[in-house]
Parts: sequence; C-alpha cells; structure tokens
Amino acid sequence: MDEIPKKRGRGRPKIELNPEQLDQLEELASINCSLAEISAVMKVSVDTLGRNFAEVLKSGPERGKCSLKRAMWKKAIVENSAVMQIWLSK
Repeated sequence: MDEIPKKRGRGRPKIELNPEQLDQLEELASINCSLAEISAVMKVSVDTLGRNFAEVLKSGPERGKCSLKRAMWKKAIVENSAVMQIWLSK
C-alpha cells in the first residue's frame, strides 16, 4: 500500500523556548524591560512575543513590583529607614 503523506501545518513553526530562555524572558519582564528590548535580547519579533508569551510578559512586571515592594518594606521595617517609612505611608 502507498503511504499517505502527513499534512503539514501552515505557516512557520511555533517558537519554542527552552527552560533557560523562558527564565531569561521572565527575568527581563520582571525588571520592566520594554517589548522592544526583550525582543532584541531574545532575537524574536515583538509580535511573536505578544502572541506566544503574553502570559509571561504580563506576570513578569507584577513579580517585579512585588519584589520591589518587599525590598522597600524591608528597608522601612528591618533597617528602620524613616524616609522609606514615609514613602510607604503615602
């Protein structure tokens, strides 16, 4: 019998990131890098980042804000910084 050739999908293959690249993407997003900066580092277009990694790009800055707040809180409470206590009270 003749084998039926498998159908190939249309368009380019989907970009897959290995765990190290995914960690790098999350780290860049968490320090509030712009999409243009992230795309330049990752060598992927801005559109591709938005389409395929929107969830990571959205959660990254939120993690960064949380980390920053944690550091500010530590400075205010543990190190007893009056300036940071005033800043956080606003």
